[in-house]
Amino acid sequence: MKRYIIYMALCLVAALSCEQLPDDVKIYGIGCIDPETGTPLHEVSLGVDPGQYQLKVYADGEFTATLEDGAEWIRFSADPASRVLVGNGDMTIDLVYDINKGIPRTALLTLERGTNVFKVNLVQDGILEGGIDFEQKNISVPSEGGQFGSKVITKIRQEDISFEIVYEDAEDIGWITGVGLKNNFIKFDVKANLSGTQIRHAFIKVTYQGGSGQIQVSQFYDGCAMTEMSIGQVKELISDQQQEYVFDTHVVLNGVIINDHSEKNGAENRLVSAETSDLEFAERVAYVQSEDGTQGIKLVFREKCTAVVSQFDRISVDLIGLTLKKESNPVRYSVTGVPVSAIVGTLSADAPSPTQLKLEELTPEHLYTLVTISDVEIPVRKGSYAPVDIRDIGVMTAYPMVIRSKGGATGHMMVNVDCPWSRNGKALPTGSGSITGVVVHEKCDNFEWDPVQEDALKATGINASYITGLGRIGDYQIRPMTQADIRLQQEPFSELMYEWAYCDTLGVNLVANYSDQTMYPTYPLVENPKTLDAGFYCVNVAGSKALLKHCNDFSHLGPYVYGKNMSDHSNGNGIFDYQGRSAHWRRDQGGEKYGVLYSNEAGRRWEQDNAAAWCTQSWSVDQYWCMDFPTSELSSANSPLNLTFGTMNSITKGPGAPRYWLVQWKTEDGDWEDVMEYTVPDFVDKANRRVYQLPGTKFITVNLPDEALGQERIYVRLKPKDATTGTASSYNGGTSIKSGCYNAINYVAIRYNK
Repeated sequence: MKRYIIYMALCLVAALSCEQLPDDVKIYGIGCIDPETGTPLHEVSLGVDPGQYQLKVYADGEFTATLEDGAEWIRFSADPASRVLVGNGDMTIDLVYDINKGIPRTALLTLERGTNVFKVNLVQDGILEGGIDFEQKNISVPSEGGQFGSKVITKIRQEDISFEIVYEDAEDIGWITGVGLKNNFIKFDVKANLSGTQIRHAFIKVTYQGGSGQIQVSQFYDGCAMTEMSIGQVKELISDQQQEYVFDTHVVLNGVIINDHSEKNGAENRLVSAETSDLEFAERVAYVQSEDGTQGIKLVFREKCTAVVSQFDRISVDLIGLTLKKESNPVRYSVTGVPVSAIVGTLSADAPSPTQLKLEELTPEHLYTLVTISDVEIPVRKGSYAPVDIRDIGVMTAYPMVIRSKGGATGHMMVNVDCPWSRNGKALPTGSGSITGVVVHEKCDNFEWDPVQEDALKATGINASYITGLGRIGDYQIRPMTQADIRLQQEPFSELMYEWAYCDTLGVNLVANYSDQTMYPTYPLVENPKTLDAGFYCVNVAGSKALLKHCNDFSHLGPYVYGKNMSDHSNGNGIFDYQGRSAHWRRDQGGEKYGVLYSNEAGRRWEQDNAAAWCTQSWSVDQYWCMDFPTSELSSANSPLNLTFGTMNSITKGPGAPRYWLVQWKTEDGDWEDVMEYTVPDFVDKANRRVYQLPGTKFITVNLPDEALGQERIYVRLKPKDATTGTASSYNGGTSIKSGCYNAINYVAIRYNK
């Protein structure tokens, strides 16, 4: 017997299509069904951590879904900036939500079709189920003192909390008294500051079972003149001819903290030398923007600031004694060496709306501000966000993953190597959409290097191992704070034309795609790739195709927890063949599981397994990688035609492979034309580490000329520009390619706009 759930009080206009509903349930109008119980779904439970939830809606026509204002922690994935989504018929609504660092919270989702209304409560657990959420972690009080309070949210009783006061000046104590919890305020009394010259600071340490927190109290002295300034006003203090400005008065900078360290991707970490890195440096960095999001500045504290500030706090910082620095190319502003005591006020507040932009629209004014970049994709379908040898990431702090826009712009998304989702067992998203994050200007020495600047610094007496920060990878990068900020679930705006993701001869573990020194595409997925009209191969100095060899690849998905062995190495690297099989782990490999996919097992030919990456025995300046394919069915409407590939030099062989390369193209009868120059770093030489060595693959994405569209066949090659190589002591000091050193490729993709 069927159960009928009626949501319309008036006559029903039409019944919903029921083929997707449980057999014993039928809904009229608008509603949601719990898939486990088959009953109306009026409440959804969400976890503490950021994530996504797919809500199945059943409707017999057009409807609206509305998220209540004031609950911006949860958003529509399809349009994060909007609180209203219009739908039609049965469909799934994708919701994304942030981490909840406070107590449990609720958001109301209202579904409306005509006069019919269906409501769903979205309830998220909180980290502070039994803790304290501090709305004010920094309070400034006047010289005359008085009673003050910091608002908190908690379920803990007064008698279960202990307080301790820690004074910055051990000789000036006892000026805070009477600390206690009352009516969700931590209240305290402050005596008058009679010093006449000194702002004083103290911390109220709050301890309870299972956690702790603190409130910083700053008290001005009588006659203390404080000048409040916006970020824009502070920047104007530096003239066009100046590079620095020293604050000799109390200038209070006001702004909004926009970075979040909850998932260890809130800021860049610091590469100290070729052997060491500081993976706690990011917790000293605060990106601060103006309330309207039009100006940004970077503050670097002397110690961790995460205990006293949180994302979206409205912050006030006293800049006296500090130096504002202006850097160029692009123009950006920062203040370093900021003491935590310089924070004279914070207030928890709602998140500001990110500025909506295209990748090609970024300017210096967007640096250190929160933006949402729309119509972007990751043009790589292999490996993780940080596809590197995890044994050697001491020499690498963040991986720049390539991104591209529908309009043809390219850039990088920065992911810290110790970020928990940098390698969590999940493949890269293959759709398009948006990325929300802070616009930054960061260097990556592992990708690029400036040997001229290095020589200039060495001439001043600096040890070469401690020269860092010379790897320019562009003007702007986007740094998402959480994995939920990467919303690439929409239908791709580009069409994948051909993809080469592995090399297999015998087809034992993957569909064979290598024959007669030619690799055939692994996408489109077909039973026999050799029937596809495209090829990838290596042309040697004699002009013939060279034999390809296997090469290890660091694209294993994990999961991997930073600093520990990989607990589960059964995953592949996100690549599947026509039969649904995936590149697998070398089962006879013992010891630490560090992210590598070996290309063969002991005692077996490499062709019997999968070459996750491929190379040749050696290289010369006249040798090159080449691919050919038709573009006759493409027109200018499909522009840009994009090439993305992953490359690395000489694993275990040391420096000696070509450093400088060219991407070139031509038609069947045409001449080779340059598209771009690029560099390939050397793999880490464990006996002689350098900051410009890369423990994995460097992905490169480039648009081919529009003239390449509509051709019967085009050829694209990757060729050494010259014989320059690295040496044991220099980035580009070698003048001839070393015997046995090679270049390897692990991924190639050709795509075009739909």
